[in-house]
Amino acid sequence: MSMNRRIPYILSLLVLLVLLAACVPGLGQVIEAPTFRVAPEGVVLLSFEPPLIGSGEAVFRVPLVVSNPNALALKLAGLDFDFYVAERRALSSNFPAGLSLAAWGSSPLTLDIRIPLLQGVELLNDIAAIIAGTPTSYRLVGTVTVNVLGGLQTLPKATLVEGIVN
Repeated sequence: MSMNRRIPYILSLLVLLVLLAACVPGLGQVIEAPTFRVAPEGVVLLSFEPPLIGSGEAVFRVPLVVSNPNALALKLAGLDFDFYVAERRALSSNFPAGLSLAAWGSSPLTLDIRIPLLQGVELLNDIAAIIAGTPTSYRLVGTVTVNVLGGLQTLPKATLVEGIVN
């Protein structure tokens, strides 16, 4: 085969390689974000220990069900989140990694969120209102990172769940 006849094959191969390489970063556009919902038991204030008497923390339990809307199995590789009480950011934290999600499957994920009470009087008043039985809003906003087919995809920050704590 002469060199002139090989050039179209070589160019075709290069174009194919470029197209394949371009597909890998675009995988995040094909993968739908896992969905989050609060489990039936709901978000609860587990404990409240005032400063100087106890740990100075309020602990909220947030029982979640994480669902995978994709035909491919995913692994939750990270969850960076902000937890809000009555529209005040109470805490920024993360769930490190390791939750496996089967294709079209769901898995439970429980977050015990420890909030230092010395962050401000307003937040302390909001938590005191929950203890007194006043329904108070909460919101979990986060950035989800998933591992799919060995590649990490970080999805846009979004409100994952929100509701009322009684």
